[in-house]
Amino acid sequence: MAVKIKFIFSGDNVNKKHSSLREAIEANRSYMEREENRAIEFLKRFREKNLLVSFSGGKDSLVSLHLSMRAGLKFKTVFLNTGLEFDETIEYVKRISDHYSLDLDIIDAGDAFFKHLEHFGPPGRDYRWCCKVCKLGPTTRYIKSLGNEKIYMIIGQRAYESRSRALSGNIWENEWVPNQIGISAIQKWNSLMVWLYIFRHDLEYNKWYDRGLWRIGCFMCPSQDLADLEIVSKFPVYDKWRSFIDEYSKKNNLGEKWVRYALWRWNKIPDYLKKKYNVNDKVRESLKLYIKDEGDKLKIVPNKNIDMNRLKNMMHILPRAALNEDLEVHRNFIDKAMQVIYQSEECVGCGICTGRCNYNALYINEGRVWVDENKCIRCTKCLGPCPAYVFR
Repeated sequence: MAVKIKFIFSGDNVNKKHSSLREAIEANRSYMEREENRAIEFLKRFREKNLLVSFSGGKDSLVSLHLSMRAGLKFKTVFLNTGLEFDETIEYVKRISDHYSLDLDIIDAGDAFFKHLEHFGPPGRDYRWCCKVCKLGPTTRYIKSLGNEKIYMIIGQRAYESRSRALSGNIWENEWVPNQIGISAIQKWNSLMVWLYIFRHDLEYNKWYDRGLWRIGCFMCPSQDLADLEIVSKFPVYDKWRSFIDEYSKKNNLGEKWVRYALWRWNKIPDYLKKKYNVNDKVRESLKLYIKDEGDKLKIVPNKNIDMNRLKNMMHILPRAALNEDLEVHRNFIDKAMQVIYQSEECVGCGICTGRCNYNALYINEGRVWVDENKCIRCTKCLGPCPAYVFR
């Protein structure tokens, strides 16, 4: 069922009064004080935990950071540089950290996005490989470097941002990031409350908001609407992305409208947009695995040749009888065997699986994960969510 406005009627503006920002702050003072105190008391519950505060340079993480300081918590601040951040955001994060004398660690994804862009193709709202490779992978490796204890990450997450965030609650675990527990003190805050807090406490915010963006993150995030992309496209940071999209469109015969209306923002374009602009989905040729039932055994059949020398190494993850070199698979291990093959062939070295191994049996070499056969106990705990498997 869809709900939408069907008719719009003309009429008089009932409330013609224009309030100033200071009047708005004063009118909401008692409510904001109550919510701020509630958030601070919530954060104090975690004062004995290993705490990190994620500071992205956006308004929500700014408020979470400030609340954490007011709560008197001891924490390290982390900024994840995905390689897609605005230069002004990086400068802003460093400036705020210096201003408050914060202990800042910068997690750097390097060129992971553009390095794997040809492999995955453009990211989409329904195809968020970028978040896993450029955010969760580097975060997993960073947390693993801190040891095996649980890390509590204070994050500027709000329920109003998305359905999945609303369902997660204010304390959650992320299956992609082992040993991290996310907590949000502003889970039930709306955007107005966040801005009232910022102006009430006279906090410096990211200048990109004044340029018209309503959210700050990766400069070409597929979650943005056309208006946001139009703003960003006027700055040099967008040039490299524009060149890639133009070339990708020509290479795959996607057409001028696919570029003009930023339809790369979907892996599967909504039907109404396909019909409106007469465009097709982007096509990605990739490894496909099929199961062949040969009566007394099952066999995995790939659509192209695979690197058997590498697969022999990756097969050490599985119990010995699960998969052999002829790709014959035990019925109880079909899914895990298929994931191992996908990881063997399509691994992009994000490192997410390494964070699940308690025996340090997985390591990254030349951009791919490998198994230390002397350390692996074949427990298969590393076979959780993986970009190579999920986005196949």
